Amino acid sequence: MNRYVCFLACCVALFWCSAVAPAAQLSGWTEPQPSSIDLSAQGTLDWIQAGWKDDIGYKPTELSSAKLESKKSAGLIGPLSGVSPFTVKNLGASFIWSDGSPSVTCSGLRTSIHAPSAISFTVPADTAPRTVRVFFSSWRAGVKIIAHLSDTSAPDWTDDRWYALSGDSSIAPVATLSYAAASASQTLTITILNISPNDEWSTVGINAVTLRSGAIAVPVPPAPPAPTGVHAFALNGKVALNWDQMMLVDSYRIYRSANETPLSSPLLSGLMPIHGDAGWT
Repeated sequence: MNRYVCFLACCVALFWCSAVAPAAQLSGWTEPQPSSIDLSAQGTLDWIQAGWKDDIGYKPTELSSAKLESKKSAGLIGPLSGVSPFTVKNLGASFIWSDGSPSVTCSGLRTSIHAPSAISFTVPADTAPRTVRVFFSSWRAGVKIIAHLSDTSAPDWTDDRWYALSGDSSIAPVATLSYAAASASQTLTITILNISPNDEWSTVGINAVTLRSGAIAVPVPPAPPAPTGVHAFALNGKVALNWDQMMLVDSYRIYRSANETPLSSPLLSGLMPIHGDAGWT
């Protein structure tokens, strides 16, 4: 009899110890927008497409009161927030959909809502994993995208490697974020921030947002191409190097050798694209 009681107690203890708290997560990556996106297929939970159809110009109101071009109307993607919004056309992917409102269908639309300083919005978060895709853009601006869980159960996710700083240039990336909070009734806030505020014409924008259930694994990024525009200048007792800065590159490494075979370890690392090598004569 005592052996049966002991066995039952051990089973109960084992069951109690097996309970674990839900794991929070927040991870993602950015890449250039494709030429076309089906919002209905991507946003099975919800989606929005930003912009005012056939309308370009500043609006005197906050972005939260703006009427979007179309949406799935599930109400899961929070209202966009930004000051002095306006519509930009022909920047980024062409969007199609089949379950929108007020426009039920669309065979291809390229609009976005831009603002001078920042645009933000929220999506719901709890212990169930979800994936949100943010199609964003900028005009003459460097961009930083920030994702923040309201319960701070996972570190913020950021990416500030996209920029359009030369003349009237523009960019149109997409960020894919998989996330889950550690508890119910939370939110994920996503902010598109202009980090080039000294240019009075620079803007950042939202083209579209999609939301679906489940997580997507972060792919292994491809190796970046070799730097372009590499120049060496002979100075007094040293050589100055410069090269063109490239998007999606965090830092650079310099290798130096007395012959055509480079060293296995870098001479310098963590460099931005301007550096003077005082040891080269």
